[in-house]
Formats: sequence, C-alpha cells, structure tokens
Amino acid sequence: MADRQVTQQTVLSHIAKLDDPDADLRYMSLNDLYTILTGPSSSFLSGDNRCSNKLSEGLLKALDDQHGDVQNQALKWYATIASVKHSRIDGLLMTILVSVLSLFDFPSSRLSPSLKN
Repeated sequence: MADRQVTQQTVLSHIAKLDDPDADLRYMSLNDLYTILTGPSSSFLSGDNRCSNKLSEGLLKALDDQHGDVQNQALKWYATIASVKHSRIDGLLMTILVSVLSLFDFPSSRLSPSLKN
C-alpha cells in the first residue's frame, strides 16, 4: 500500500510540473511519467479516477504546447495508451481522449485545434 501511495504522489508531482513555464521541465515530467506509468507499479491508475483525470488533462494540454519536443512526448503517450497491452486508463477516459484528439489537425508542424466538418 505504501508503494502505491509513493507512486501516486510521484505521478501527481510530475503532473503538476506540466504547468511549469520551463519547457525542459514539462518535457522531463512527461518522460518521467511515461517511464513510471508504463511499468508495473502503475496498475493503481485504472482504479484512481482523480489521478487518471489529472493525467489526461495534462496530456491534452501538452499536445497544444508551444514547444515541439513537449508535443512529441505527449504524442508518444497517446500511442502508448492506445495500446491495449499498456493501457492504464479505462475505456471511458480513452474514449474522451480519442474524441478530443480528433479535434486536432496535423498538417503543420504545430498542432492547432480546429473543428472538423
């Protein structure tokens, strides 16, 4: 139980850093989150709606980051959570993430939200 709480606090700490003005910190936080949550210690996430919601909000924000490296790291996340083998996010959250992701156009180097017709 203590390991779960430590992992959860570490995850929440990294999620909070996704709002940092320093792009390097945002990138490293995404990278650290990826490492933590693709490992076996992240199994708690599927039952923790609060942490899952904060994670999905942070990833969505990172997709529209002004720095390409941060965006690319967020896209790496989406490829991972789309994989059933590695998914730690329940079906409802995955549906929301895919729906929001469908609002983005990818023709330019910068993600730009635009509603599709």
